[in-house]
Amino acid sequence: MSSYNPALNLTNDAINVYDARDVPSATPQHLTDLYNALHAKINHFTVEFLQTNKVEPHVVFKVNFSSPIGPAGVIKSATISIEMSGGAACGTRGPGACRIELCEFPGRTARARAGFQFGLVRRATLANMIQLINGVCPELPRTMRTDMKDFDFVGINNSITGCRDWIAQAFVRLHAVGLVDWAIQGILGPDGQGLQRESLQPSSRLPVTLIDWRGAGFHDVIGKVFEPP
Repeated sequence: MSSYNPALNLTNDAINVYDARDVPSATPQHLTDLYNALHAKINHFTVEFLQTNKVEPHVVFKVNFSSPIGPAGVIKSATISIEMSGGAACGTRGPGACRIELCEFPGRTARARAGFQFGLVRRATLANMIQLINGVCPELPRTMRTDMKDFDFVGINNSITGCRDWIAQAFVRLHAVGLVDWAIQGILGPDGQGLQRESLQPSSRLPVTLIDWRGAGFHDVIGKVFEPP
């Protein structure tokens, strides 16, 4: 499980922020940016570890769209995460909310300690991913057809924990239906190019040197704590 401070601005490049429960209400006339984002083709999928405090990072999904969306074409990416829904003090149990942030920067989020890109096995959209989180996709095994928007954080030692578990369960669903590959495709860099393939080679400069990057998968990184780059 990971710990974070909900008062921090985690992504700092968000243009619009939505609750995943808003998705059914999105139409071309209402919540237009969300509607367009939900149906836009995704060409990159990343798991990011955001720096939030001195304990462990907050883990989120980040996707890049194949083409910019929105009236001015400024929306280039989005994040999906589980966040405190409000009303709970730091260090206490509280309900979570699945949040969608539309962002203008396609590279690694400013606060990311690390970002790992995974290959998309087939055409994917944000709507596909939310459907899997909702547990309504017929391709999911029956044991995975629960609504992951119903989630509670747990407070331990003045930190709120749970996002890493949520991301792990969501990733397993994405992989189970053949949407994303399990193997790490690359490490997301801070520049506009994003993928740094040379970083897959074992090196003392990597945030974690015990991982064999030549065959690393999601299970190799989800339980790790990364130092700031």
